[in-house]
Amino acid sequence: MAQTGHTLKIDQLIEIVQNGGTVKTGVDIYSKDTILLLDKDVLINTVRPLLIIKQNGIEEIPINPDNMGGIWDRNGRNFLPEKPVQKPSAAITLKERVEQIAYIKREAAQKHLNAKNAMKKIVGDVIRSGGEFDREVVEDTVTDLCHFIGSNEGAFFYLAREIFSHDEYLYNHSVNVCTFGTAIMKKAIQLLGDKMRQYSPQDLIDISTGFFLHDIGKILVPFNVLNKPTKLTPEEFEIIREHSYNLGNEILLKNNISSRFVRDIVRYHHGALYEGELRFYPHIQYHSERPPHVRVSKLADIYDAMTSKRCYKDAMNPATAVTHIVRRYAGKEDFLQLLLHAFAKSVGIYPAGSVVPLMNRQLAYVLDSDGPIVLPFTDDERTPLQSKADPIDLADQTFKEAGWKINDAMPLLSPVEAYHLLPEYLK
Repeated sequence: MAQTGHTLKIDQLIEIVQNGGTVKTGVDIYSKDTILLLDKDVLINTVRPLLIIKQNGIEEIPINPDNMGGIWDRNGRNFLPEKPVQKPSAAITLKERVEQIAYIKREAAQKHLNAKNAMKKIVGDVIRSGGEFDREVVEDTVTDLCHFIGSNEGAFFYLAREIFSHDEYLYNHSVNVCTFGTAIMKKAIQLLGDKMRQYSPQDLIDISTGFFLHDIGKILVPFNVLNKPTKLTPEEFEIIREHSYNLGNEILLKNNISSRFVRDIVRYHHGALYEGELRFYPHIQYHSERPPHVRVSKLADIYDAMTSKRCYKDAMNPATAVTHIVRRYAGKEDFLQLLLHAFAKSVGIYPAGSVVPLMNRQLAYVLDSDGPIVLPFTDDERTPLQSKADPIDLADQTFKEAGWKINDAMPLLSPVEAYHLLPEYLK
């Protein structure tokens, strides 16, 4: 089915996907207005992304096998064009990048709401039926989140985060771990290459499904234990522990979910990240049960738990959480260090949505961790600016020479403190 030239017709790719196939271009696809329509690493298994590309007037798409691009039929057999094609990425201005971010933030808010509502339905189904839920809802939700993350670099940063209330923590946490985990896996595969096992497109979808369902067992944990605002007793902590290996696994079995990727993540997302770690469960876990996707699920779980409001603590600044996690696991197993590198590169030292102090004492909002690109919003006395400032790319040499830099010596604000200082257009 694949041509031997440099490109494939968009209609041909649509037909391949309609017949159960999967496509990855290995090349970023841009619109005429330099809007990124398709990330080179996204795995396409529904026709929606291809239809969007076609609606933008693009009739042919390059496939670059040297950059992990390819086409798989419904049975997972790979057939590739013989010659790779590189499409140069069009340079965009800082203003255009900010406009893209604004658009992505609006789309992300809707995606998060849709996914949260899906998890609410799943929870309701499990409670009413004693364990069964609509698997199609899960599949549609995870596929939609994966496509969004794959099509927009860093899109998971802009998904809604709850810093004031813990009432819907389980719903938000499920969505966030799915998005963070998926992004970290993508970055790990990109950075580590041969050091990562070769995951098929379906494996990666199953892994993201595992991230989304990792805490499904908590639905069966008594509410007064799950949301206790004070320290748990040893007996209560044992009840909480049941949510992964026993209760979560039980729900998967009731729904005939047999994917080892989903089951590994649900059972072992509180497992040891390295040989010799002391605080983990279940204690029957062995080294062979700590594959990359399970360790990534724990990193994503820890990061979101730290940066979200809980019934017993406030949300932590995202930049502080990244630093804490990296320092906590530094110097452990070599492969864990590689995964930590992928985590830090994916989330960023200064994640989007963070508020950081600059050397001139102004506060700035991180629009994009790549750079980072920041937007000052106060003067040097933390008084809100009267007019909107221009964004600053701190990686740009011109800004560096002008002295624009983050002041790492100053303490970071908590998310709540930062939120109250933000102007309305950034909230």
